[in-house]
Amino acid sequence: MIIEKYTNISDNKITNKLLKYSEILIEYNKKVNLTGEKYLNGFILNQLIDSLQAYEYMKNLNIKSILDIGTGGGLPRIPLSILLNNFKFYLEDSKFKKTEFLEIVKKKLNLKNITIINKNIPEIQNKFDIITAKAFASIEKIIKLTKNSRHKNTLYFLFKGKLNKINEELNTIKNKIQNINIININNIYTNDLHIERNFVLFNVK
Repeated sequence: MIIEKYTNISDNKITNKLLKYSEILIEYNKKVNLTGEKYLNGFILNQLIDSLQAYEYMKNLNIKSILDIGTGGGLPRIPLSILLNNFKFYLEDSKFKKTEFLEIVKKKLNLKNITIINKNIPEIQNKFDIITAKAFASIEKIIKLTKNSRHKNTLYFLFKGKLNKINEELNTIKNKIQNINIININNIYTNDLHIERNFVLFNVK
């Protein structure tokens, strides 16, 4: 199975749930644009697998709540909510058709640890331990949009693309947001095509 080939996940119950999520998304994608991937294997290789890479970094964190902004089809948080069922996930998207899809996934997969939020990001006033996003916006924009949603120890966990683009974004904001603390930038091995993706960990004091 593709998921088992590219991850260390061997629990059939988990891999079956991840596969079911992928199947639901590809089918729903025919009606609502959730991903550019049209076929199941392509979606798993190019989208699902890299979302799962964050699991090793997050499983031992002492946190309670995770906000995923612009979540769209639920990446990376739906796959991670299946693996990290002791974490509480909040998935935000301003588009009703996308949050409607997320509610369908939540029900069909019986995901009791996720809450769907159909609001614009600045309207969210709760504070979260981790804020995540995948291919959503620039680092600067994400920091500004989520100022009402972070506390002093909130960790940002952003899925981005090429390292040179990340460095460009960081150089752009270094004189604007001086209290940003970059913790790590990690390369994500995604698939046999070796598409370059990275995730950035930082906080804003």
